[in-house]
Amino acid sequence: MYQNDELAIEGCGNSVLPCQYNDMIRRPANAPGEHRLLWAVLEDAIRCYLANQRSASRARRLAYEEARAWLFDRRGEGLFAFEEVCDQLSIDAAALRKGLKSFERTRVLSQVAPQAGSALRHMAA
Repeated sequence: MYQNDELAIEGCGNSVLPCQYNDMIRRPANAPGEHRLLWAVLEDAIRCYLANQRSASRARRLAYEEARAWLFDRRGEGLFAFEEVCDQLSIDAAALRKGLKSFERTRVLSQVAPQAGSALRHMAA
């Protein structure tokens, strides 16, 4: 492994370093309240989006639709628009959206018959 961040950045292209990942997911307890609030808003939206995608419950389906609309709205304005929240948290909004779509696609493929799912996952990669 690399001894310092400069070498890691040069050698890994667009990869995320462990220290960057940990900084992203570990919210410091002493972070300003506004920062913690933005994290909570983003986490709740992602949780609603992922947990309720295939729900039969009308209420849970509505929660999914609201989260999806917020996460994928590129024209949102204001402090709590998805793009603004990501900017304030130093998160690449486009990369997060891509990851969420990829995760959703993987879930759909895993629900297909196991033998067909394996072939479809290979083609989707």
